[in-house]
This record gives sequence, structure tokens and C-alpha cells, in this order.
Amino acid sequence: MLIGTGTHAAGSGLPDVPAVSTTLVDLEQVLVSRCGMAEGNVRVLTDPLSPLDVGRELAESAKQAQDVLLVYYVGHGLVSPGGELYLATKSTERRPELLAYTALSCTAVRDTLLESPARSIVVILDCCFSGKAVSVLGALEWYVLTSAAREELALAPPGARHTAFTGELIGLLSRGDPNGLPRLTLGHAYQYLNRVLPARGFPKPHRRASGLIDDLVLASNPAYRLSQTPK
Repeated sequence: MLIGTGTHAAGSGLPDVPAVSTTLVDLEQVLVSRCGMAEGNVRVLTDPLSPLDVGRELAESAKQAQDVLLVYYVGHGLVSPGGELYLATKSTERRPELLAYTALSCTAVRDTLLESPARSIVVILDCCFSGKAVSVLGALEWYVLTSAAREELALAPPGARHTAFTGELIGLLSRGDPNGLPRLTLGHAYQYLNRVLPARGFPKPHRRASGLIDDLVLASNPAYRLSQTPK
């Protein structure tokens, strides 16, 4: 399930992020074309009106998943007075006293996903302060990858088609990594992003992985053969 909020109601106090919608379009495309996901299995929710709208869609996706459930959010992350991370929707208001009513808490995401029969759950958050979610979601037997630390802003370069974090992930899945193995795994994706993003002036990603989920294969590595020395 791909979720992204790039536009907000007037008076929300949140700036729009035009790159969110195009990021979701290209992420869906690469998941289908390079990762082998069936189009019918990819649910995209762009600019959801309220946290209830997200919750209903998320609950339905969680219920239907049997093998691997991927939940991916792109947009604004906000922190409540109590220190909890919230994911913005179109109706989110920046005022702290209204945040819990207009945005989706990571605790709510956790509680919904706990009901899923999926064998593996992968949560990727591309938003400011997303590292705060690691302690909420990472204590479970899941894979959690975030675009920034607990107190750090995620970035969407002005005029860019993609956010910095997801843009690099799309690039990896599309073009591959000459320094990688024949298959791109979750673990390799993290190592790649951890190397490339700081080198370009963007925040380091954070993750927590349980069991062998780091070895989950995302796609073949199209750059692998190019990296080999001819015999």
C-alpha cells in the first residue's frame, strides 16, 4: 500500500509538496516493472482526506495480505506534544491540539498491522522525524526503514520529480548498483541509501530489521553484469 499526501487544506499551516504525487506514480511503476508486483496488488492512496480514510484502506490491505505486506508513506511527518509521530493527510492541521484528530498516528498504524496475517511486514516512511517510528514499529517482528532520524527533516528538493529518499530508492531499483550482488535485497537497499544519501547532502536513513527479513529480495540487479571484470 502506497500512501502520499502532497497537498493540504487552506489554513493547515503545512506547505504543499508537489513531488509526492509523481513520486508515488513512479514508485508504483517500478514496483510492478522491476519488483514483479501484480498491478492489482498495489493500492495507491494519494492525498487522503483524513486519517479515517487512510485507516480504512490500510485495514483492508492488511486483512488481504498473506505473504509480504509493504506499507509506504510519503509526505509530512509531525510530532505531537507527547513526542509521537503523526503522518499528515489532506485535512491535517499543524496546531498541536488538533494533530491527533487530523493526522494518522504511528500507534494506529501499528495496531492495524498487528491484525494482518502477512508473513512479513515492511514499513517505509519518507517523512520528517520518521526515525521516531522505529521504536513504535521496530519492536515488532517487522522491517522498518525511515528517511530521517528522530529529530531530522526529510527533504524534497525544489522542482525535483521525487523526494530525495524515495527518488534514490527508485533509481536503485530501476538502474541497479554496480557494487551490488545479482539480487537487490532489503538489506542492500538500506546499505546503498546509507552510502548515497549522505554523500549528496541528505539525511541518513534508519532501519530496524528482525530475523532474516534483510534478505528479502526486491529485484534483480540490472547493473550487476556491468560490474564484473571480464575473464
